[in-house]
Order: sequence, then structure tokens, then C-alpha cells
Amino acid sequence: MTKHTLLKLKSSLEKDSIESWLIRFVCKQHGCNVFDLLFDIASHGCSSGAVSELIYTRDCLNFYDRYEEKIWEMVMRFCDDTGLSLGQFIDTCNSPITDEYSFKVTLTWFAVEQAADRLACQCLPY
Repeated sequence: MTKHTLLKLKSSLEKDSIESWLIRFVCKQHGCNVFDLLFDIASHGCSSGAVSELIYTRDCLNFYDRYEEKIWEMVMRFCDDTGLSLGQFIDTCNSPITDEYSFKVTLTWFAVEQAADRLACQCLPY
């Protein structure tokens, strides 16, 4: 997949969606294959450092504040799709949730990882 293909997909998305944010991020990265980067984010998660703009807690909290409604829509859709309750979903989180900040970081990373997975699946090279 090329940046051009991804940008074409972006034009069909809501301007202020998490997917649009992720496409902008991925397209700004130089020297990498955009599909590989999306796949890495989806497979290895944000905790791997694959999304440099979401490494620091402050940046994750700003992202959460901006996209809170969309993040919760993604969480609830995931719970509906998997049959998990919200409590069960929280129990499956890989990062320890010790306070409000770590909870918001975890939800931010979850939403970006889900968006990366959806975009990668839409743009499979075969």
C-alpha cells in the first residue's frame, strides 16, 4: 500500500476521526512502508513505541480529551462485538490500570490499535 492509497481512503473518512488522525501520523513517517507501520501498531501495540506521538502520558491525555467520545464508541462497539462486559474488557487490558491517567492512556492506545487494525485490514496488499 502506498501513502497515496491511504490518503485516498482518508478522504472517505470523517475529518476528525481517530482513523484520519492515524493516517496523518502514518503518512508523516519517512522511510517506512505505511502498511507495515499500521500492521506493527495493530500487532505490537502503542506500548511498543510504534506511535511516537503517543509515548508520553501528557500526549495520550491530550489525545483522550480530544477523542473521548470516539474512544468510548470504539470500546462499546468492541464490547458488543465480543460479548464482553465493560468490566471484562477492562480486565483484558494489557497495561496495569492504577489511576485515572493510566486508564485514559490504556483507552487511547486501545482505540489507536483498533483503528490501525481496521485500516490495515482495509488495505491488505492482496
